[in-house]
Amino acid sequence: MIRDVVLTISEAVEIPAESVGKLGALSVVEGDVVRRGSLLAEIDSREAANRVEAAEIAVRKVETGTESTIDAEYARKALEVAETELRRAVEANERVDETYTQTEIDRLQLVVERGRLEIERELFRDRVERIDLDARRNDLAFSRLLLDRHRIVAPIDGMIASIERRAGEWVEEGKSVFRIVRVDRLRAEGFVSAVDAAHLQRGAPVTFVADLPGLETERFQGTITFVSFESNPVDDLVKIWAEIDNSRERLRPGLRGSLRLESAVPTDGAPGIIAPGGGATGEGATGNVLPFDRPIRQ
Repeated sequence: MIRDVVLTISEAVEIPAESVGKLGALSVVEGDVVRRGSLLAEIDSREAANRVEAAEIAVRKVETGTESTIDAEYARKALEVAETELRRAVEANERVDETYTQTEIDRLQLVVERGRLEIERELFRDRVERIDLDARRNDLAFSRLLLDRHRIVAPIDGMIASIERRAGEWVEEGKSVFRIVRVDRLRAEGFVSAVDAAHLQRGAPVTFVADLPGLETERFQGTITFVSFESNPVDDLVKIWAEIDNSRERLRPGLRGSLRLESAVPTDGAPGIIAPGGGATGEGATGNVLPFDRPIRQ
């Protein structure tokens, strides 16, 4: 049994503004319980919304250009006609010598080469337009990101503990607007001797009992989440934390109580208690204890 443990907040988050501007209407008040992703407030986003609209128009414009194949089709048709004229001229000279002069033949060959170059230019232009389209889409995605940063949302499940700015006030990027605390899980902080700490492991099950009339008969389950590697050189005590389930919201930070640690090595299925000095007590306890095992961060 670990006595004189105190409950504290297990997780608290200061939620800053991610953009500059005037704060709009708030969607919550102090004490509201919110879920992760819930909208808390919005910062004036008219300018950002206009930028998104402009970026969408730019994307549509470039998409329309890339979808058009008129110039490429014309270039191919022109090349076909030029090749046909050149072939007929050469065939005519084979039947009747000098039906077409060499100058005319050279001119027709030049027209064919120009047609081939026109097709290559259209292909190059298409590649450039597609690169431009990618750039415009990237601009659109960035504009939408800037617009989304005008929304202040809850990063965790919890309760609104404080509101630093009110509707109509100017907020600066990075300045805190809300503070959320987690209420469904609380942290129980206490100390054990270095000897006892050597037998504790992260993830070990515990039961919290509150020192408060009306709650002393209730049991709140949890697990060990932290066993300090250091001990106080004066009293040889080691800090431990346990995360306690408070889904019923019966507990509050500041309450004191005790933790019961169940032995990990009962022989007949009955839980034991790790008592001061490292021995196991209770029905089914054998006196064995777990070896010290430093938890590995995953």
